[in-house]
Amino acid sequence: MIELVGTALDKRAAYEWQQSLDSKSWLDDIDGTLQAKTLVKGLIPGTIYFFRYRGLLKNGYTKWSQVVWILVV
Repeated sequence: MIELVGTALDKRAAYEWQQSLDSKSWLDDIDGTLQAKTLVKGLIPGTIYFFRYRGLLKNGYTKWSQVVWILVV
């Protein structure tokens, strides 16, 4: 299990998280949050995962964050 932490945007923001195995095909299988952090479970050791997030504010979605990658050990 890993914890992803992003930059908080606003007290009333929601956050959408995505993961990928190739940084091209993105999956929406991480639950959205009301805080700029989330826990990701069920990752396979020896696998590199890519993650990104974006905020949902009252005027719409922000751009996707910079992609980060993690090698699960």
